[in-house]
Amino acid sequence: MKSYLSLKGYALRMLLLPLTLLLLSCSVQNSMDRKGLVPLHKKITGNFQNSIIVEPDREVRLSRFFELNDKDSIVQINSVKNKLVVSFIDSLGAKHHKVFEGKFKKKYFQFHLKYDTVLVPPLVATIDELRVRLSLDERGNLVINNYYDSSGIILFFGAGGSGNSKYVFTKTQ
Repeated sequence: MKSYLSLKGYALRMLLLPLTLLLLSCSVQNSMDRKGLVPLHKKITGNFQNSIIVEPDREVRLSRFFELNDKDSIVQINSVKNKLVVSFIDSLGAKHHKVFEGKFKKKYFQFHLKYDTVLVPPLVATIDELRVRLSLDERGNLVINNYYDSSGIILFFGAGGSGNSKYVFTKTQ
C-alpha cells in the first residue's frame, strides 16, 4: 500500500511540473498607450511629414512603415472602409497608390506587414509578426505604434523577442 501512495505522489508531481512551467512561462505584452489619441470614427485622412528626428543622429521615415523606398515622399493617407490608401510620389515624380487591409479599433487602425505562425502543439510554436497601428493625436498628427514579435518554443524551451516603438509625424497643409 505504501508503494502505491509513493507512486501516486510521483505521478502528481510529474503532472504539476509541466503545468507549473506553462503557467509561469513568458507572455508577450501587446499594449499601446492610448492617452492623447482621438477616436477615428472609421476615418484617417491627411498629408504628413515624411521624416522625423528621433535622436540626434537617427532619422525615421514614414515611408518605412508602408514598405516604400526611402526616397519616396508620402503625399496623402486616406481610409476607405477597412482599407488604408497611401498615395505617394516616387523619386521619378510618378504618383502611386498602395493599399493596406486592416481593422479599425476605437482609437486606431491596425494592419500587419507580416504575420507568420507555425503551430504543432506541444512540440513547436513560432510567431513572426510585424504590426503597425495608426492613430491621430489631438492636433491631427499621425501617431504610429510599430510592434514586432519574433519568438518560438520547442518542447519546454522558448526564445525570442518583442517590442514596440511609438513615432509621431506632423500633419502638413
